[in-house]
Amino acid sequence: MKQKIILSHIFFLLAMIGSVSSVLLGGSYWMTIGLILIGMILVVVIFRIWMVYLTGVVNQSSQALNSKHVISSKWSLDYLDDIEENQELIKRKFKISAELIGNLAKNEVAATSNDLLVNDPIGEALEKIRNEMQKLKGEEEKRTWINVGLARFGEILRNKAEVNEYSHQIISNLVKYVQANQGALFIEYKDETNERYLELKACYAYDKRKYLENKIYEGQGLLGQCMLERDIIFITDIPKDYVKITSGLGQATPRNVIVAPLIFNNTFYGAIELALFEVMAPYRIEFLREVCDNIASEIATLKNTQHTEALLSESTVLTQELQTREEEMKQNLEELAATQEEMARKQAELSGVLSAIDSTLATAEFETDGTLIKCNTILEQFFESQPDQLKGSPYTRLIGSENQISWSDILSSKVKAGDFQTKTIEGKDLWLSVTFTAIINSAGITTRILCLIQDITQRKIKEGEFERLSLVANNTDNSVIITDKNGITEYVNAGFTKMSGYEPSQIIGLKPGRLLQGSLTDKNTILKLRKGIKEGIPIYEEILNYNSKGESYWVSLAINPVK
Repeated sequence: MKQKIILSHIFFLLAMIGSVSSVLLGGSYWMTIGLILIGMILVVVIFRIWMVYLTGVVNQSSQALNSKHVISSKWSLDYLDDIEENQELIKRKFKISAELIGNLAKNEVAATSNDLLVNDPIGEALEKIRNEMQKLKGEEEKRTWINVGLARFGEILRNKAEVNEYSHQIISNLVKYVQANQGALFIEYKDETNERYLELKACYAYDKRKYLENKIYEGQGLLGQCMLERDIIFITDIPKDYVKITSGLGQATPRNVIVAPLIFNNTFYGAIELALFEVMAPYRIEFLREVCDNIASEIATLKNTQHTEALLSESTVLTQELQTREEEMKQNLEELAATQEEMARKQAELSGVLSAIDSTLATAEFETDGTLIKCNTILEQFFESQPDQLKGSPYTRLIGSENQISWSDILSSKVKAGDFQTKTIEGKDLWLSVTFTAIINSAGITTRILCLIQDITQRKIKEGEFERLSLVANNTDNSVIITDKNGITEYVNAGFTKMSGYEPSQIIGLKPGRLLQGSLTDKNTILKLRKGIKEGIPIYEEILNYNSKGESYWVSLAINPVK
């Protein structure tokens, strides 16, 4: 091919030179030969320039195609074959590049090992893209693995069961998923001294004899250290006697031990211990952290549920005990009912007799030595004394005997008030209610004692009468009802409960007729009772009443207004 091209060019040029010379010189032989020689020299020069240019182009294309063949001779015509070869290589290079780019678009990561792409910018770019794609694919696979695992454990954690079975489901699935060889789950509890400890709840391919006491306290071993630090413990230098992984072929020490805490809302609930022959990858540790948070959340819920159940159980026991005590109290009340009836009746009569007592206040001032220096006329009236007759009297005049209370207790405010029995000037009994108030100067020193005094002699007398009437009211079998001026029940004795079946709490605050009267109760009798009560006169009538069971019974009423 190369010869054909050269000859065709030479013949073409000679033909052109001959034609031109014939036209210009009219067919002169030597002129024609001269022009032909000149033309041939020009042809050679032009051919030389053309060869140099094409040789440079071929060498550059060969370098771009990583070809080891380089044309050194400027007169060699091998470049024509090289051009054809380079053209084919360029086609192959574009085809291979297109296939690789197409594979990348299809998410297929293929190696760029073809010789055409070695040390080539396109090949290097494709190789970089391939490496990035591999990295992204690996990261995506890791994220997918984590998400699938979290979803899987979400289903496992939702299927709650008894704590030991629940723990076994968690640890067995976790060991299998992270491709560990052994695993154990521990839950935190507190002993009778309120010290925290971890208790083994479930294990997978684990030697339980390692934890014969079944309790690990804070600071004991890796698990106890995890309780203190509340963070993952990652160990690759395993002591020979720490743990063994056993199979049918023998025992071996693991390469990696991981202790992960179970923490939820900043509260420690337990720990998981895993042993592996291979060191756990970082993304698997990330998954372990997340799944431990989810496990801690569910264990927190489980422990709260157990605590609630325990409280309900305790509440049930307490309720039963209270019911038992209530029955015992009812029995005791029934035994005491006979003596209380008379006292309740007397209490009711006394409440109707007592009236309000006008209180009178007197004042007195004492020196710090207990000497009376000033009093008002009301105090003089209490003691039936002449004006200024009480001045200079000791404090015992006010409180009676000195043995009842010492003056030092009054000065130190240990005693601030009290009821005291004393005598008038005429020797009559006198009861006084006295309030002591220390008068203190700016230096904090007590300068005087001020007393506010009330004559309670009549009240003391009434209290004695009240006690006597209480004995009568509480020891009678008759039904006693005391109402206010509007007919609202304020008190009933035990005799009323025994007769009607109604407890005091059922009738107090209501009118008696609302519970006791029924359809067969005579209306005219009711009108007579209302009229007598309104007029404030004693009433004696018989009337048909109903007890708490709806049974009727006749009673004789004696209604006496207390004025």
